[in-house]
This record gives sequence, C-alpha cells and structure tokens, in this order.
Amino acid sequence: MGQVESVSWLRVAIVALMAALALEYVWMQVAPPGARRGRDALGQRIGGAVCTADGQRGDFGKTDYEWQLTAMDGTDTSLLRHKDKVLFINVWATWCKPCIAEMSEIQALHDSLMAHNISFLVISEEDRNTVRSFVQQQGYTFPVYVTERVPQVFESRGIPASFVVDRQGLIVLRKIGAGQWDTDTCRGFLRSLP
Repeated sequence: MGQVESVSWLRVAIVALMAALALEYVWMQVAPPGARRGRDALGQRIGGAVCTADGQRGDFGKTDYEWQLTAMDGTDTSLLRHKDKVLFINVWATWCKPCIAEMSEIQALHDSLMAHNISFLVISEEDRNTVRSFVQQQGYTFPVYVTERVPQVFESRGIPASFVVDRQGLIVLRKIGAGQWDTDTCRGFLRSLP
C-alpha cells in the first residue's frame, strides 16, 4: 500500500510541475512588457510591437565590430564598416517560418528609414547561394549578408534574433522571436538613438 501511495504522489507532483511550467509559459506570452522578467523586457510577445513608447533602452553588451560578413555579391566586409551608425541587426534563416513572417515588417522599416544614418544588416548562417536565391525570389531590398559564425554577444537560443546597436556600439535592444517592426514607435526609437 505504501508503494502505491508514493507512486500516486509522484504522479501528482509531476502533473503539478507540468502545470506550473505551462502557466509560466502562458504568462511570458501575455504579460505586459514591464511585468516580465529577463532580458526580453523591451519586446512584447511574438507578433507584438517591439519598441517601447518611451524609447527605453536596455543594456545587452557591446557589439563585436570584427564580425565578418559576406554580401550577396560575394564581397567580404565586417561590422566595422558600419561603426558610428545605428545598426539594426536581424539573424534569420530561409527555413525559419517566424523569420519569414517578420521580413515584410523589416522591409517596411528599412524603406521608411533610408534617409537616416541607420544600417540594416539581415544575416544568415546559411549558404550564400541559398540565401541569395530566396532574397531575389521574395524581392527584398534591405542589405542581406551571410556569416560563418555569430559572435557570442549576438548568440541566442532561437531565431529570428534582432538587435539594435547605438552609435557608441552598445546593444540597446534585443528581441528573440518575430516582432512587429513597422511602427512609428520603432522608427522614433531608432531615430532617437545617440
């Protein structure tokens, strides 16, 4: 009888733990940005607006300007070429559905800020020919690059992963997952960075 009771309690404990984890996941998806814990406090859940209305900045480290990139035409470059500019960096892949879902948002944000000193770098770790074919097929005009490695400061547990870097090289926004980028709030946030 004692062994049967301990097995029942074990099952109850496992079910309770699974329920707590499920509730935590739901809370992280629907909680207002200010109520969340962790490093994604500037962004809302996937599909939500990303930039805050007051332009609140976060501190997510200093950029690695030595990051080596290759443009779609085969030209090698690095982030150093974009030093002293605001950077919008998006790490993505052609096979990633959330990445593809936010591409039109990034394209619209890019197009609306072309007159400003902001560099867009949309970066994949895939084969250059695969990426180039996909970008041409979709008609994207923002700058796309491939890389062999993502520096530690830009690593994430998932993609898409987007980062905003100010002119001093500080990463002030980090968003993992698709976001709504084509907003007046995001445009204002990017234009306001020193």
